[in-house]
Order: sequence, then structure tokens, then C-alpha cells
Amino acid sequence: MTEQPPSGVAAERHADHLLLATRMLAERCQLQARQAILEPAIGIPMICLVLVTLHPGIGSDQLIPWSLLLGATLLLRSVCAARFITRRRRDDADTVSIAGVFNLTAGLTGLLIGACAGLFFAQVDHTSRLVLTVLIFAWLALGVLTYAPFPRHALLFGGAVLAQLAVAWALAPGVPGSLVAAGVLLYGALLARLSAVLSRALLQAMQRKHRIRQLARRLAEQREQAVRAGRSAARFLAAASHDLRQPATSLGLLVTLIRERCQDPALRPLISAIDRSVTTLNDLLASLLDLSRLESNTMKPQHEWLSVEELFEALREEFEPRAQERGLTLLVTSAPIRILADRILLARLLRNLLDNAMRYTDRGAVTLAVACVERCVVSVTDTGIGIAPEHLERIFDEHVRISSPQRRSPPGLGLGLAMVRRLAQLLDARICAQSDGSRGSRFELSFALDRSAPDDSLRPLTEVLPILGTLNGFQAADSTAALEADAPPAPRAKVLLVDDDPEVAQALQSLFEARGWHADIATDASAAFARLGSSSEWALLLTDCTLNGKPDGLALALAARLARPDLRCLLLTADTSADLERQALAHGLQLVHKPVNELALLDALQNRDRLTG
Repeated sequence: MTEQPPSGVAAERHADHLLLATRMLAERCQLQARQAILEPAIGIPMICLVLVTLHPGIGSDQLIPWSLLLGATLLLRSVCAARFITRRRRDDADTVSIAGVFNLTAGLTGLLIGACAGLFFAQVDHTSRLVLTVLIFAWLALGVLTYAPFPRHALLFGGAVLAQLAVAWALAPGVPGSLVAAGVLLYGALLARLSAVLSRALLQAMQRKHRIRQLARRLAEQREQAVRAGRSAARFLAAASHDLRQPATSLGLLVTLIRERCQDPALRPLISAIDRSVTTLNDLLASLLDLSRLESNTMKPQHEWLSVEELFEALREEFEPRAQERGLTLLVTSAPIRILADRILLARLLRNLLDNAMRYTDRGAVTLAVACVERCVVSVTDTGIGIAPEHLERIFDEHVRISSPQRRSPPGLGLGLAMVRRLAQLLDARICAQSDGSRGSRFELSFALDRSAPDDSLRPLTEVLPILGTLNGFQAADSTAALEADAPPAPRAKVLLVDDDPEVAQALQSLFEARGWHADIATDASAAFARLGSSSEWALLLTDCTLNGKPDGLALALAARLARPDLRCLLLTADTSADLERQALAHGLQLVHKPVNELALLDALQNRDRLTG
């Protein structure tokens, strides 16, 4: 019955064991070779001492052949060791071969050293025997260190020497040879024990070193796999959300138009429910978008001195209606302070905190405050159900949603507070949470004092412009009746919408037409550029970056701007790559990520006005 090869974990362990054994053999041969190179430097003086000790009683015709044979054996070991060390490429066959050479020469060296006792003891006096025995004992002690990488070689070497020495003493005439022979064997036993302990310690040290190397290699491989998996997941997330953001964009724009045009009170609750669902969908997609952008490092903070008072006022106007709708009180405690931060990222971070506070607060108040003592601290405090102390660190991890009988589970992916921590890191700020688990939570975002200063006259945080504002001298029609009544009719500004998705293009066209624009659609870059060249009345070019699977949108915008320097250009994209953002920024083009709604378009056009104004 043939043995089946190991599989799974057993196969991996078997392969690791073989690899470890092969590498340890190579390292032991390397260490033995380094010591073997030095053996002639020890052996030749020892041979000379033996010759001096035995020469008066032993003739040169016996000593010279013995010494030459032993010296040649030592030189052979040294030469083979030197060749092994200097060889640039060594395979397993070379290692096994040199190990065999070391084994053979160890036994031969032991036989030749022991032969000086077996051959010459009977021809010398007692004093010479004792001196020769001491020399052999010293040689054996050095051999224990020399042959430590291979315990079998040490036993072979020592056994060959001691066996002949013990027999020579046992047969020596005129002395109690049996007693000395027993002492020789006892010394040999002690050396064998010392050699075993030394070899075991050396082998264990080698094993530990190789295990550490294997673990370090596996850790590096697993880390590389984790990095590749993370990059792959980020790419997949960006690619998958691309197709989801296209219909979400058209859906959000169409719901805005339906809500304005529907006059049937019975349908308004249904439209509001659809609107809330679309808002939730857009929030989820935005979270995925932000996560993919953070994973791909496309979010680059643009630090500037911004007014805390104006930032808080904008957040109060945004969240106060929502707080009133939920029966909550929104308290805003501001101060004339400036903070060096990215206004977009800081506003997004505080929105996430305020949204989280209102989501888990049924009654009471939500407070937004700022204070500067040792650090500049922006805090969001609520009177909600609180967070258990053991969960205060975990809440900032991805996909963590704390469940309890009092805590609801609203729609979401558990990314809100994880995004808060990532955004805080981008802003060079520290974020922490405080709660006793019974009632209320407090989130603190702290900046170093050198990142804050007293407030002076600052540029306003936001500028309230008419919907899709004034462009190139053309006033877009406002949706309010008061403005229509007071202002004379204005020419309809022309906008060219370029998108290969017909649903998105039609939704954008309907929105712009409803706001008083004359909107036209093109589905590819060539047709769009031809239309731009056919008239000088175009005020705005709004194009997707990817048209029919090709990155033609950016090239179209650059070509259009060269042909018409006064033309406003705005890019839409469902791509979250860093390269695209860098290219748009390098050319001074505004980039808006899908899904996009009317307010997002307004913000982008206002940013474009401030950049070009």
C-alpha cells in the first residue's frame, strides 16, 4: 500500500519542515566550513608538539609519514571548506557533498590522531606517554568546539581517538594501564556529554533563527496579500459604485422635479417617502464613495483659516429644521475663533457627528460648541441613549454598529464614525468619545493651539446665490415668484450636457430647463465639440469624464476652454481615482462626484466662481 502524499495543512507543515531542514543543513555546513579553514592553524602546531614529544624514541621514518598524512587530511578539509564558502551559487547537492566530505575527514582525522598512541606507545617511556595523552586530550577538547555543528562528526572524531588511546594504555607495559584506560574513557564520556549539550544549544539557536525568518517571511507575505486585498477591495468598491451612482443621479434629480410639479396632496406623502429613500440611498453611496476615496488616498486636505462662527451658523441653518422636526433643541455655542483646517472636510466631519447625535436622540438637545483652553476643542453633545464604556473605542471602526435594547438600528453601513476618524486624521486632529452608558454622549475634536487664532475679518464661508446662479452675464430664472415678479425677463443661458447615459442626461436637461436654462444634450466628445463650435452663446459645459468607456470628458473640457476661454466647464464623474482628481486640479477644472443633486451642482458652480473670480 503506497503512502499518500500529505495534503492541506499537513502538506504545508511537511514542506516547511523540509525547507527548515535544508536551510539548517546549509547553515551548519557554512559554519563547519568556516571552522575547517582554521583547522590547519591548530592542527599543524599540535603535530609539531607530538613530533617533539616522540622524536627521541621514535624514528623519523615513522613520524614523517604519519605527520604528512594527518597534515594532508587537515589541508584537504580546509581546501574543500574554502571552495564551499567562496562558491557563489550553491545548491542542495553541494551542501550534501560537503557534509559528506566533512564526515569522512572527521573520521580519518580521528583515526590518524589516535594512531599516534596505538603505533608509538610501546616505543616510548611513561613520561612521553603522559605528555602525549595530555596533547591528545587538548586536541579532543578543541575538536568538541570544531565539530559542534555536526554532533555525529564530533562522536566519530572523538570515538576514533579515544578508542585507540584507551587500548594503547591498556596494553602499555609496566604501568596500571587499565586504570588510565578507564580514566580516558571517563574523559571521553564527559566530552561526549559536553559535545551533545553544545551541539543541541547550537542547533536550537539555528532552529529559532530559521523559525523567526520563516515567520517574518510569512508575515511579510500575508501583509502583502492584505495590502493587495485592500487595494483590490477599494478598486472593486469604486468600480461597483460607479454603476450604482449613475441611476442614483438621475433618480435624485427626477424626484426633485416631481416634488415641485406634483399638485395632488394625496401623492405628496408617497413622493416624500421616495425622496427619503433616495436621500438614504445617496447617503449610502456617498459613504461608499468617501470610503473608496479614503482607501485610495484621493482626499487631500486644503488647509485654510476659516471662521468657526460662520461654520457653526451654516451648520445651525442646515440642522435646525431637522431638529425641530424631531422635537429636539439644537444649541450652538460659538466663539470668534479661526481654525486652520480644510473647510469641506471639517464641515463633513461635523455633519456626520450631528447626524449621528440626532439619529440616536429622542428628546432633549444636541449641542455644538467650541472652546480653547489647552487645545481648541470642537464638541458635539447629545442627551440620547448613550454608549456603553466598553464600546467607546470600537465605535470608530468600520462596519461597527452597537446594538442594545434602547439603541435602534437605522439604515446605514456603520461607516459614519469610521469616516469621522479618517477625516480627523486628515485634518491632523484628535477625535474621542465620552459617555457613561446611561444617557448622553459627547464627541470632541481637538486641534493644537497653533492651529487656532482669534477671528478677524474673514471671507464668508458661503455665499447665497440664486439656484445655478449668474453665469457670463446671463441670469438663470429663479424658482421664487417674488424674483420673477420684480426682475425683467432675462435671456436663457445655454448649457451643453455631455453624458453617455441617456437617463442621467435627460434628468439633467429637465432640471436645467426647469430652472430657466436652454439645455442641449450630446453623447460623445466629438459631437459636443462640434456643437460648441457652432455657436458662441454657450455659457456652461457640463460633461461626464468617461464617455462611451473612454476618458474623453477631460480632453473635451480642455479643448473647449482653449477654443472658448470664457466658457465655464464643470466635470461630473463616478470615478474615484486619485489621478483624475490630480489632472482636474492641475488644469483648474472643478470635479463633482456622482451621485449629484441640485445642491451639489450649486456648490460646485459657486466654488468655480470663487476660483475664477
